Amino acid sequence: MTLTTQASNNSMSPTAPHVSRKSTFAVLFLGIAMGISFHAMFSFHTVGMGQTILLNGRSVSTGTSSSSSLSSAIAKTLTPTKIAPIYGDLMDTNDDGIDDRPLVMIATCTRSNSDWKTVLDSSFHLLLLPSLHRTVSIEELLHRFRIEIITVFDTGDTFWENAENRQALQNTTRIPINFVSISKDPARSKGRIPMNEMCLAAYEYQADYLIRINDDTEFIKFSNWITHGVETLQLKYQPSNVGVVGPQCLQGNTAILTHDMVHLPTHMSIFKGDYYPDEFDNWYLDDWITHVYGKDRTSRLSTGWEVFHHTGKHGTRYDPNTTYSAVLQPTIQRDSKSVEQYLEALEKGNTKDLDTKFVVKKQVLGTDRVGLADGPIAELHYKLLKERRKKERKGQAKDKNTTLS
Repeated sequence: MTLTTQASNNSMSPTAPHVSRKSTFAVLFLGIAMGISFHAMFSFHTVGMGQTILLNGRSVSTGTSSSSSLSSAIAKTLTPTKIAPIYGDLMDTNDDGIDDRPLVMIATCTRSNSDWKTVLDSSFHLLLLPSLHRTVSIEELLHRFRIEIITVFDTGDTFWENAENRQALQNTTRIPINFVSISKDPARSKGRIPMNEMCLAAYEYQADYLIRINDDTEFIKFSNWITHGVETLQLKYQPSNVGVVGPQCLQGNTAILTHDMVHLPTHMSIFKGDYYPDEFDNWYLDDWITHVYGKDRTSRLSTGWEVFHHTGKHGTRYDPNTTYSAVLQPTIQRDSKSVEQYLEALEKGNTKDLDTKFVVKKQVLGTDRVGLADGPIAELHYKLLKERRKKERKGQAKDKNTTLS
């Protein structure tokens, strides 16, 4: 993704006719292999000690070991399948060998429950990942998009801070999972969910499209739902990519978008680096994004994309903060003006007036706000962190020399 204020900056449209440069036989073979592999991968059940479970098609006894040693055993057992090397030959690249497919980030915050022993107890494993494998098509996975997951959790969540648990979850899927922990702001509510930090980290990672969901979300019925969402953003709205789209969800408040998808660079440019208004800790985020773009730029796909939100699976894992209800409507009105100003600037060609430097002021990756980073995103985080600390040391040395002189 190139940082730009243009709303229609994708060079590749997923709706364009695609002729694979690989053989039909190879794709067919991969489809069969993936079908068999996913069936074996996801034949898991919530288990306790002293039970036999099926992992990667093999029977494994949980024995009577502790949850820590069980996590270690599961992390070792859930090894990636043999089809991984095929991916590199089938994924599309341009003539320079560069993967220029739009990067789609599926984003969710997560928080463990005290009764979780292993990842097998989490809805992330039981619901979310299997449903992604059922509904994301091979064409989307290999040719149309680069698809990754980003999940953010609070620093101090010992379950997700356990590297064996993170590895065990990653070993159940071929979709890369990026883990980021965020330190709590002592000035904010304890129930604050780090949505904005997650989305800003995805922006810094150069995601093109972001799909904000929940870790207890299950994708149902439809395949190619990513394509349907991107097509809506690109083709329904003019200028393209200025707006929001969400799935059909019959659980919870059906009057609002409880899951949403945007073109991330455009959205972050409009709202100056805040995916959602910073005023809200957890409630009212869905209400805001349902109304901020206006009716003409807000879509709920009644067909082509549906989710089931299993709100009762783990219960409410945060304390709802409803104290800002009076702020909701003024915030929507304020931010709707930002959408209008953005569209006017595009129409007049005054893109230089649009603020695209917010990422420096609101940086997440490479800062001490991140407790840990794991997965592909870790390389960027620790590179930026090293550069920042090197710059700080140079500044301290300069100040010291100035004082001595």
